[in-house]
Amino acid sequence: MNQQVKPFLDAVCEQVRCREVHEEIRLELGGHLEELVEMHVAAGLSEADAVSRALADMGDPLLIGQQLNQTHRPRTEWGLLAAALCLAMLGIWAMYAVDASGSGMNFFGVKLTWSAVGLALGAGLFFLDYRRLHPYSGVLYGATLAGTVLLVLYGPWVNGQPLGIGHTPILFALALAGLFATWDWRSPWALTKAVALFAAPALVYLKFSGMGAELLQFGASFTVLLVLSKPRRGQAEALAVLGLIGAGWALLRIWGTAYLRERLLYALNPFQDPMGAGYQAVQARLALQGAGWWGQGATAGLERLPEVHSDFIFPYLVYTLGWAAGAAIFLLVAFFLGRMLLALRKVRDLYGSYLITGILTLFIFRFGWNLLMAVGLLPIAGVDLPFVSHGMQGALQLALVGLVLGIFRRKDMGRSPLKTA
Repeated sequence: MNQQVKPFLDAVCEQVRCREVHEEIRLELGGHLEELVEMHVAAGLSEADAVSRALADMGDPLLIGQQLNQTHRPRTEWGLLAAALCLAMLGIWAMYAVDASGSGMNFFGVKLTWSAVGLALGAGLFFLDYRRLHPYSGVLYGATLAGTVLLVLYGPWVNGQPLGIGHTPILFALALAGLFATWDWRSPWALTKAVALFAAPALVYLKFSGMGAELLQFGASFTVLLVLSKPRRGQAEALAVLGLIGAGWALLRIWGTAYLRERLLYALNPFQDPMGAGYQAVQARLALQGAGWWGQGATAGLERLPEVHSDFIFPYLVYTLGWAAGAAIFLLVAFFLGRMLLALRKVRDLYGSYLITGILTLFIFRFGWNLLMAVGLLPIAGVDLPFVSHGMQGALQLALVGLVLGIFRRKDMGRSPLKTA
């Protein structure tokens, strides 16, 4: 039978460009042919006649192959890609404007370089079979934890925290996505291991309380992925109690750190100390209030507001381009997050969906905190505006978008050993 069916299957597969699904197609069509052959043999035909009849019942192999090629062809989430590129181009323009206003730095050149690096990394991850990363999730977690400790102990410190520590929540989120995608909550040690996964990085972050933003990002991605893995009711209740205890301890530790306590106290009313602890928040509010609908000019200087190239790039853009531009940025951010959510809903692979969930959580946190911080609704915590702010984070964020697009690209390109419910 295989000798008679093989030319039919070959003709089908020749029409399907995605070679990764050829074996799956052969198995599926071969099984269907076997069922038809058995039915025709039961009806009284010889095996040779039954095979011929079954092949005739299947239809034109070229047409079948063309239909399967449409089903399994790679897909691209063009809306997500367009939104990310628009934000990246906005960031490049913003750095040019900051330099043109007299920054005395080369933010524009550095931004171009990191954007090019990010696009290259994103292109590589787009074509990479992300499923190959899954077996190394534990290794990635351990390496990231060790790297975080080394950065804290031996790395150079800039602005009160180790250089590069801001990138670690990204790596932790990618590692946790792989670990929780196959987490077995029936294991007697499942709860203990989950607590340890959170406690180890959290203790490192808490030891150096200046890294509160990193702890919050890690905690957000950990919590979302843990809930997604569906712990049992008793386990969930125990984790909730431990989480509340940990949050209370963290708040007490933050309250015991003078400059962090000042940030919290002046977050809601920075005008109590407008030239001291509340200076940045006050200047950000004044910049937003004085922008007008169309701004003060594309290269208007804003020397009184520090960190306009990073933490406060949004107030700078609103001040120079106006409230209308600020509203457009809000809409672009919402569109970007919405497209990523739509991509997530269409991915059936469990590991892929966990990866996108972790990445989406990080983006929601960073966009939300930066924008709310800029308008005075959250404390200043050194969180950049993704894709727009200056620094290496923009390159990593473009790489993450490439990974999400790569996951979406493969959603119809074959079966995965891990399927969503």
